Amino acid sequence: MATRYLAQEVARPVPQSEPLDARQVQNNAGGFVYGVGDWGQLQRFLVMGCEGGSYYASQRKMVRDNVGVLDRCVAMDGARVVAEARAISQAGRAMKNGPAILAIAKASLSPDVRVREAAFAAVPHVCRIGTHLFEFVADREALGGGWGRSMRRAMGQWFLGREAPDLALQVAKYAQREGWSMRDVLRLAHPKTLDAARGEVLRWAVTGELGSEALGPDADRAAHDFLEAVVRARTSSGRDLVRLIRDHKLPRECVPTEALLDPAVWEALLPHMGLEALVRNMGNLSKVGVLMPLSKTEQYVADRLSDEEAIRRSRLHPVRILIGLLTYKAGHGVRGKGTWGVAPRVVEALDGAFYKAFRNVEPSGRRIMIACDVSGSMGMQDLMGVPGLTPKVVGAALAMVTVKAEPRTFVTAFSRGLIPTDIGRCDSLASVIKHFEKFPYSATDCAAPMLYATANKLDVDTFAMWTDNESWCGQVHAPMALRHYRKQIGIDARFVVSAMTATNYSVADPDDPGSLTLVGFDADAPAILSEFAAGRA
Repeated sequence: MATRYLAQEVARPVPQSEPLDARQVQNNAGGFVYGVGDWGQLQRFLVMGCEGGSYYASQRKMVRDNVGVLDRCVAMDGARVVAEARAISQAGRAMKNGPAILAIAKASLSPDVRVREAAFAAVPHVCRIGTHLFEFVADREALGGGWGRSMRRAMGQWFLGREAPDLALQVAKYAQREGWSMRDVLRLAHPKTLDAARGEVLRWAVTGELGSEALGPDADRAAHDFLEAVVRARTSSGRDLVRLIRDHKLPRECVPTEALLDPAVWEALLPHMGLEALVRNMGNLSKVGVLMPLSKTEQYVADRLSDEEAIRRSRLHPVRILIGLLTYKAGHGVRGKGTWGVAPRVVEALDGAFYKAFRNVEPSGRRIMIACDVSGSMGMQDLMGVPGLTPKVVGAALAMVTVKAEPRTFVTAFSRGLIPTDIGRCDSLASVIKHFEKFPYSATDCAAPMLYATANKLDVDTFAMWTDNESWCGQVHAPMALRHYRKQIGIDARFVVSAMTATNYSVADPDDPGSLTLVGFDADAPAILSEFAAGRA
C-alpha cells in the first residue's frame, strides 16, 4: 500500500505503459524499457540460449530474433563474434554450448576470409568433444555450407590434433549424433597422417577393422587396446564386461544397453565417469541400488562433488548442477519414468557444488537488497525442457550465490508489489526454491523494490534484481524510482539487473553509471555483481 502512494510523490511520474524517454522500446508485455542492443543480446544468447522460449515469446520467435541478431553481429564484426563465442564456451559460462557452436558456424560462412579463418581456428576450442563436432557440422549443413578446402582442413585438424588414446575415446564414445557419424565426417574430411596409432583409429572409425600389424613393435598400443576392448564389450556380459570396463575405462556409451541394469556395471563405470555424466546419472545409480544412503558410493559421490577444482576443470555449469539437484531430490526422472531413493549426503553435496561452480566472489561489504521477480512471466515457462525449472526458480537459486557471499543482504520477492522474506545464508537451495514456488503469479513492476525501500527508509547500497525485464504495470519506471530513492534517502545506490531471458530488454538505464545489466545465467555474474557493488568495476 505504501508503495502505491509513494509512486504519486515521484516528480512527473510516467507509467510503465508509456515511454519514459525516446531511448526506450516496448517489451513483449507491452511496457516500455531500454534495449540492450545487438551485442548485448548476442551475449545473452551465447550464455542462455533460447530453448523453451519465454512466457511472452515462443521458442520459435526467440530463435528467429536471436539468429537475426547473430547475423547482424557477424556482418558488423565477425571476428568479435568468434572471440565472444570462444571465450564464453572455454570459460564454461554458458548453460549449453550450442549457441557458441552456431555462432562459429555462422562466422565460418562469412564473405570475409579473415572471419572464416578465425571461425575455423576456433573449432577445436569450442567443439571439444564429438557431440560438439557433430553440432557444428549439422549447423553448417543447415546454413547451406559445403565441404570446401577450409572446412576439410578444420575437420581434419580436429582429429589429427589429438593424441591417439583421446582420439580413440572420441570416435568410440561419440559414434554418431545429429544425423552424422564419425564415418561420415572422416570420409568427407579425409585427414591423412603418418602416425600409425592415429591412422589405425581413423581406419577403425571408417571401416570398423582393427589390426595391430601396422603399428610396429615399439608403438604406443593404448589406443589399439582400448578399441579392441570396445569391440569385445559389444558381445560381453557379466564379469567379462565388468573387467573390460575397469581395465580400459570404457564409457557408458560403449556398454550394451541391457547391461546397464547390472549394478556391477555401474560400479565399474563410476570411477572414470566425468562430473557432468555423474550428475546426469545419479538417478540411474540409485535405481540399480549402487547409490544408497550410508553407502560407500554415497561417500564417493559426495567427495567428488566437493572437489572445487575438479568442478571448474569440468566446465560444469551451475544450472546443470541445479537441474541435477532438482531431478535427483524429486526421486524420479523428468518424465516420471523410474523412481529411486534419495541419499541425503548427495543432496547436500549437490547444494555445495552449485556454489563451487561459480567464479570466486570477493564480498563487497555493501548493503544489498536482493529482489527476485516472481511475476507470472517468470513462472509459467520451463527452461531446457525440465519441469519446474522456471526463470523464477533459477533466479532464486542464483540470488543465493550473492546471499552466501555477502555478509549484509535482504532477500525480497516482487511482482505487482514487494514481499520481504526471511531467507538467509543458512538456507539450502531446495528450501529457497520451495519458498519461492509458493508466491502467487501476478503482474510485473520492477520499480517495486526501490519504492518499498524509499517508503520504509531502508539503507541500501545496491539493488540486485533478477528479472525477465517484462515490466509493465507500475505507475513509475524503475530508473525514476531509483533516482527518487537516491534523492530521498541520500544514498547513491547502485542498481544491478540480471536478465533471465535472451531478449533485447533491460529495466536499467544504460546511461546511468550506477546501473548495470548482466546476463543472469552467466557463471561469472555473481562475481561481477559484487565487484560493481564495491565500486571495483
